[in-house]
Amino acid sequence: MKKIALILFLVCGLSCFTLAAMAQDEDVAATTGAGDEETDIIAGKVAAVDVANNALTVTDEAGKSYTVTATKEETSIWKGDDTINLADVKTGESVELEYYKDKASGKLMAIWVDVLLKEAAAPAEATPAAPAEATTQPAAPEAATQPVQ
Repeated sequence: MKKIALILFLVCGLSCFTLAAMAQDEDVAATTGAGDEETDIIAGKVAAVDVANNALTVTDEAGKSYTVTATKEETSIWKGDDTINLADVKTGESVELEYYKDKASGKLMAIWVDVLLKEAAAPAEATPAAPAEATTQPAAPEAATQPVQ
């Protein structure tokens, strides 16, 4: 009897956990507007920022450009640990972003944009100081020790 109760308890617990995870996924989709649309991730450099139209153009490593709409309501933008606005994103910065294609408008809609921090330049390796040149001067002659008479 205890085994059956334990099995039922575990099955119920697992079911609750699964349902909670599914509900969280639906909440994320509802807040981003992505709904059933498939999302994708782009990594590249910012080619243009159009704050007036909430647009960000990113060119990936293959040279393909993507213009995404980044609204305050639907898009989270950050740089390092700081939340920033679209106006803070600069041309030439490296970014990663997730987007979906809006079925009604056909626009690419950004869900999040991560402005990558520039990697700190590696500190120059300190070159060890060259050892001092050994001097080959003859040793000073020792004073002759003769008894004083």
